[in-house]
Amino acid sequence: MERLKSIVDLELYCENMPGSTIDGNPGCMLGVQKSAETVQQVSADNPTAFFEIEVEFLLDPASGKIDYKGPYVHGKSGERFLYFCWGFESLHGWQTVRRAKFYLDSITPVQWNAAMQMFEPVRVRFNMTGPKNQPLTASIKAVNYEVLA
Repeated sequence: MERLKSIVDLELYCENMPGSTIDGNPGCMLGVQKSAETVQQVSADNPTAFFEIEVEFLLDPASGKIDYKGPYVHGKSGERFLYFCWGFESLHGWQTVRRAKFYLDSITPVQWNAAMQMFEPVRVRFNMTGPKNQPLTASIKAVNYEVLA
């Protein structure tokens, strides 16, 4: 049996940005990683940032396993995630200072399915400032995001 595929829009609402000086680097921005490139950069001085990306949602009807594909999706099967990248533009191009991972299985199958059936995007809100007023980095924990209905 062939896997069922759907393209799903993800709307990522980033709030509580930490400011543009990160690890002593002024002028930092937040972007999302598309393949090996950071795109859609927004100044970390802005109070909010918004990103809209597409994810290919795959379901194997025989096993019930879910997988994700697309240029914004990273990691191996069963551990797929998106990267938020903190960094700045230099004479040598984009310089990443820190990154944060959002695991796509943080969105439940029920939430993915509801969005697909309604032809709506999946919307996720993030608190982008972590402990000690530093930018959110590493794996994003449930306390720092909310999947919106």
